[in-house]
Amino acid sequence: MKGWALSVLAALTCPCHLPILLALLGSTAIGGALAAHQLWLFAAMSLIFAGAVAGLLLGRREAKAGLEPTRGTGNEPLEERAQSCCAPARLPMSMPPAPREERADG
Repeated sequence: MKGWALSVLAALTCPCHLPILLALLGSTAIGGALAAHQLWLFAAMSLIFAGAVAGLLLGRREAKAGLEPTRGTGNEPLEERAQSCCAPARLPMSMPPAPREERADG
């Protein structure tokens, strides 16, 4: 999702807005149904809000790093997904032998 859509979603589903939402819809049938299920509504709004904020932060981090957001299907092997977003590590394939210490008492 785009940043502005996530921002609107986060603003609408912020759990602190639940009392305002219930007050605005209080005299309607929808308001009555929402008031009857306040706990479930609060839990659902909290999860959606947390997901939207996490998406915003992830998008901001990728934009700051100059990366294009990943759009994988999720069906690729883990190695291919890691290679598509991460620079390869340039490590030697084998370690050179450790230098031997010469003893002076010989």
